[in-house]
Amino acid sequence: MGYSEIHCQICGVGFNIGRIRTASEPRTAAWTSTRVFPGTYVGSKHFTKSNCPPGCMVALRAQRSPWGARRRGYADPAEPASAQPAGQGDMFPERPDEVPEDEIDRRFHGIGTTHNLEHIAGPECLFEPVLGGGYSGHNISLQEMAGCNTVQCLVRKTPNWEPEDGDEEFEKAGAFFLSGLSDYMPNRDGPLPSVFPVRHGCTRPRPETTFWNEERTEEYALPFHTTCLEVFKQASLHRTGNIDIAALTGWWEIEGDHKRTPDFPRDPAVTKSPTNYWCHFQGDEYLVADPCRVPGLDSLLEMGQQAQELNTTQPSLIVQAEPSLQEPATQDPFLRLPQEVRTMILLEVPFDDVVNLQLSSRAFWDIGDAVFRNLVVRDWPWMWEAWSTLGYSSWASKTAEELGKMATLPLKPVKSNSDDAGGDQNDKQEKEEAQRGDDSPRSKSAPESGFLKGTHAIDWRKVRLAAGTKLVGNQLKGLRNRERIWKDCEEILHRADIYRREGKM
Repeated sequence: MGYSEIHCQICGVGFNIGRIRTASEPRTAAWTSTRVFPGTYVGSKHFTKSNCPPGCMVALRAQRSPWGARRRGYADPAEPASAQPAGQGDMFPERPDEVPEDEIDRRFHGIGTTHNLEHIAGPECLFEPVLGGGYSGHNISLQEMAGCNTVQCLVRKTPNWEPEDGDEEFEKAGAFFLSGLSDYMPNRDGPLPSVFPVRHGCTRPRPETTFWNEERTEEYALPFHTTCLEVFKQASLHRTGNIDIAALTGWWEIEGDHKRTPDFPRDPAVTKSPTNYWCHFQGDEYLVADPCRVPGLDSLLEMGQQAQELNTTQPSLIVQAEPSLQEPATQDPFLRLPQEVRTMILLEVPFDDVVNLQLSSRAFWDIGDAVFRNLVVRDWPWMWEAWSTLGYSSWASKTAEELGKMATLPLKPVKSNSDDAGGDQNDKQEKEEAQRGDDSPRSKSAPESGFLKGTHAIDWRKVRLAAGTKLVGNQLKGLRNRERIWKDCEEILHRADIYRREGKM
């Protein structure tokens, strides 16, 4: 078959995503799209003076064999300093070197067989190699890309399947269960991914989006980004009132037939990449941004909460009207309408028109916040902070590497909290994580995404206006990606409904 990557069944984006760090970031902020071993990075061999503008740099790194072992004679600072031979620390400075104009071509290709040069993209670097590249750290932050390499699978139950602690409700009731996590997705001709933790005896699921062999249909597992499944859960809850995993797996089984012509309407930014590998096009970084924990979103919600508290304690007009509207407007026809009718009008017009109505008519000056919340739910159902009480699964906040490290840490006592009584199915796992002391970057800075704030205690007009402005400015990449994935989930659920009516599911 040749090199062929497997992409997320839900969103269509690949798992083998690379990142090129900036000069101010540590080595752990860089990795290749084929992240087989820790400490891998995007090399400079694809980059030359002809396609890299001023500002690009290189950093000396130990060369690794295809099996992940370091070449003899060199150490890499990404590993503990104690493991480096004496005197070699200076050979690998943490900050990269600026590339002299007359040496850029020679140095970009490296010297010798014991080390390579890591490519450090400058602010204007546009080169996008076919394979082995990555998204520039100048265009998307490390936190925004959290979990983009992590894959999980829905695995078909065997006849002797038994429930385990930590199973979600759909696992207990349905025909599929969740595998552990893997931070690397091999290509179709490679080995099966190894997952952690082992769940229900599954150590290596067989992820696939296309059923190439009808005899192996029962072996195939549905691959997805952990955060994409969270988006699907919310979309399903919004559409049907329950989490319909059977709709997802049923659609996958029908449209995964290799004889079927693919016709799923993916976003154009997704279809730009070939089906057998992922291309890192500049401007499309949002495709790999975490759609659940969106940096900057919590600050908007907190701003809306503070504004609502101010409106409650110090009532005032929501908008500043034109001076001509400050006088009694006897000619305003909307003032003659009952409040109920005015509210019905607002719920039928676009959000921007509602804002314009506020500015032009006294009848709409003091609009209740519930109206704006309903408008957000109507126009932006993917802004589930406005309506959903379903929290995120603990799977969506961890990578396989993080879970593996946590499993090796000793337990430490945790103060009990009586408010935890009757918690959800993830309480036990969350408590164990707290006992081990989760030091992952996401655990320290992960936003709560509105679930603890109360949807009615937020000024949704301010949140909607601010979020809309930031989306246009590409400042909330995760929220933009959430909207894209939501559309895919709605299409999946729509097609599943059709297949059910046709008796195919």
